[in-house]
Amino acid sequence: MQGNKLIVNNSASMPEAIKPTVKTLRELEGIEPLVELHSIFVQVPRVTREHRGNIVTAAKQVAARAKGNLHDLFSEYSKKAKSRDFEGSGVSKDLIHAAVDNSKFDIDRRIEQLDSLLKKRKINCICIYLHQVWVRKVM
Repeated sequence: MQGNKLIVNNSASMPEAIKPTVKTLRELEGIEPLVELHSIFVQVPRVTREHRGNIVTAAKQVAARAKGNLHDLFSEYSKKAKSRDFEGSGVSKDLIHAAVDNSKFDIDRRIEQLDSLLKKRKINCICIYLHQVWVRKVM
């Protein structure tokens, strides 16, 4: 396979991560990992123009879902914050309003970053950014 690159992942320090890593890699189209002891070998095919276009399309779809998830999270938690009765707890309505506004600003900023990355077609940056957003959502 001319033009392919070989990526080797040495998972000796964390062998429990081999199984989920291999499972995730197998779900990717056109990638079949080889496992030897604590190492995962992945032949990455050469990226064609068509494949690059498919990656961009998939990134746009994932970005659209991420935007929707961010809006849903904001809506859910801002409704919770506004509907709570904080009068006995010493939390002022102004503080709640400021926290909701700050959250809205942060979400809008993240969506702008995502849009600018999509315009530049920086696929690796998009993947890293979406991973960071996802990790924060899970935690």
